Amino acid sequence: MTRLVRPVVLFAFLCAAQSVALAQTTVPITGGDPLDGLDLDLSRVVYAGNVQGVGEVSWRGVVFEPLDYGFGAPPYNSTSVEPFAGDQTSSADLEMRSLLQTLGWDAMGGSPLHFYVTGLVPNAAYRLDVLQFAGEWASREQAIVVNGNLMGFVTISQTVAYNTTVAVTSSMAGVIELLLVQSGGYGGTGHQDGAIVNAFIVSTAIPEPSTYALLLGGAGLALAAWRRRRT
Repeated sequence: MTRLVRPVVLFAFLCAAQSVALAQTTVPITGGDPLDGLDLDLSRVVYAGNVQGVGEVSWRGVVFEPLDYGFGAPPYNSTSVEPFAGDQTSSADLEMRSLLQTLGWDAMGGSPLHFYVTGLVPNAAYRLDVLQFAGEWASREQAIVVNGNLMGFVTISQTVAYNTTVAVTSSMAGVIELLLVQSGGYGGTGHQDGAIVNAFIVSTAIPEPSTYALLLGGAGLALAAWRRRRT
């Protein structure tokens, strides 16, 4: 009977990992306050980067590293287009507006948007949030690739800011490699304009309710098998 316990628990963990890996959403960002589109537990943030190259910026206490990426010289391709309604004027709104009005462009592949987040727990689940707003730059579809795996496509708008959340797993070396690239090379429709990004955030993952249910179910089966073995 003891041989049945480990496979049952292992199966539960594998199902839990699969449920996390399949999670991906894209939602509008309507401001910088809670419930404005970036629904994030700030205590779980382990890294944040903003494509500016002109010094650190922050949003609700989260400090964004000034990433030295993009075509041309910093502060790269800023946009004056309003990312959300003008009546969004709280301090968090102003900070988010600043993040969304500076972007990096890959010059149609000539300056790839290729980032590495290191020092993470090896082979661990993380949440990746990618903030994107085109402003006066043309709208486009691009691919999100993590550790060499295509996570999905996202269409960047000239009028609406979006946050795409992807469940990812760090490599055995504790690295998340993020590549943002025109989607045409991955079977999408984006070819001519290249990729852009405003900011991205990495945080530790929160298991979904279904994950907890699978883990508890596996533990329950293991406990039942252990009790039968003792009787």
